[in-house]
Amino acid sequence: LGSALNAVVAITLVTFLPTSTIIFKASIIPMLADFAMVWTYPSYMNDTGHDNTASFCQVVRSEMSALLTLLRVSSSRKRIVSASFFQSLHKALKDYIQPVMVQLGGAMLVEWRLVDDHDQQGKKKGVKVLVGVLV
Repeated sequence: LGSALNAVVAITLVTFLPTSTIIFKASIIPMLADFAMVWTYPSYMNDTGHDNTASFCQVVRSEMSALLTLLRVSSSRKRIVSASFFQSLHKALKDYIQPVMVQLGGAMLVEWRLVDDHDQQGKKKGVKVLVGVLV
């Protein structure tokens, strides 16, 4: 829901604002707020509580032991497999389908003659909306 809402807001802003520089200038405000939030973290949050002197092999052994412990429990195993399947499906769709959709969108722009040498406002808005939906 957050990504869809973000896309709708972005398309609206790009469509109705005369230039894109306003968007970049406005993005400075949340960036500074995020920087201030990180800057004001309490110092105790910097301590990880882990032994940083452990060797790489010890860390790998510890992580494998924790993973095997999780996989021995049936309910945990089902959740891990389900989450892994969902993530792999999402990544495959994102990395394969999205570039194909962008290429088809570019072909649609050319076919509908929206990327013509005429500089009409309606065509510019149509291009912005179509590119925003596809990307």
